[in-house]
Amino acid sequence: MTEAEQPPIQIIMASQTFEGHEDSVFAAIVFPDRHCMVTALGDKTLCLWDLEDGVVLKIMEGHHHAVYKIAISTDMQFIASGDKDRKLIAWNKDGESLTQPIEVHSNYIYMLNFSPASTELASSSFDTTAVLWNTETWEVHRDLINCGPGAEVHCLRYSLSGEHIAITTKTNIQI
Repeated sequence: MTEAEQPPIQIIMASQTFEGHEDSVFAAIVFPDRHCMVTALGDKTLCLWDLEDGVVLKIMEGHHHAVYKIAISTDMQFIASGDKDRKLIAWNKDGESLTQPIEVHSNYIYMLNFSPASTELASSSFDTTAVLWNTETWEVHRDLINCGPGAEVHCLRYSLSGEHIAITTKTNIQI
């Protein structure tokens, strides 16, 4: 495609701006039904937002360090959050904690992803591991996945069937 054939770049303005955070926002995720959003903050909290009104419905407290990662289950029943101190908290859809902070990894949590059926949560870290959690008990569901020496886990995603997890590391891709 030549330069003349390339479509013009479009600039899209934000349709809504959310204000009120007093610290850095490290992550934001919208519920699949597009009614609410969760944000993860450097002040150790999460905020549950009403997208229509733009107001905070709940400030979610429980972490002792900055919250870097969040995920929402496909069935919208669970929120998971991971912090700089290697701890995971599970929450219900209303922002009530289901667990105390659970130490998961030996380095900060880098990625969270729910299975398509919302029965499992995968967490990963730069400590070269992935952990699979049962969402009924919030206990480790399967054996720890060790991705090998120096294999900092950058991303992990379930397949649409939920049968496989793709894990990208600093050195390779693993299924």
